[in-house]
Amino acid sequence: MEIELALEFVRVVEEAAIESARTMGRGDRHGADQAAVQAMRRVLETVPVAATVVIGEGERDQAPMLYIGEKVGLKKEYSDTVPEIDIAVDPLEGTNLCATGSPGAITVLAGVVSSQPGATHRVIDAGALALSKDTGPEHGPHATMGELFADYARGTLHPDRWVTSLSQEHGILNARLPVGERVRILPNHSCLTVACFDEYHVVRGDAVVDRWKIWRGR
Repeated sequence: MEIELALEFVRVVEEAAIESARTMGRGDRHGADQAAVQAMRRVLETVPVAATVVIGEGERDQAPMLYIGEKVGLKKEYSDTVPEIDIAVDPLEGTNLCATGSPGAITVLAGVVSSQPGATHRVIDAGALALSKDTGPEHGPHATMGELFADYARGTLHPDRWVTSLSQEHGILNARLPVGERVRILPNHSCLTVACFDEYHVVRGDAVVDRWKIWRGR
């Protein structure tokens, strides 16, 4: 695949991810999937290919968009000069996880390290070098550098506690918590977060059951 075409498909999956992220936690798995499907279909129509969906949302009578056999792409604008390809699409992997706002596989465990008298915020020992500077969804309920779990086992986020800002080594919480308290954070961008560490700590409940080294290919 030409590198330019590869970047075009990055746009396709990126737009699907952005649109489905706006539905996270609303309890509507069909709506989350539909948001991803519509976004993917819309951007596919701008990609200079003559593509046929060979794995998609279902048969034609089961899916209004991205059904098996559907033709997508911008072929009409490029005559016969565009490549003919088959594509497999899955606009949203984990519709239930998105709909319920269930926990992702990647979390960061941080500790409260500073508390000033009278302050309404607290400082944690996880900053940009642990969480990255990627912000949350543009149209989310609030601006955040990371959400806090209220109950990780149940996959519920705290409704009014989150990371408000980051320096290189530290973060600011909008919550009054005692020094030494540990908080589990859902990062905004798991890939960038992983790049900040050398290994995963695999946990089951509160126990670390394994450690996986992060392979960087260098």
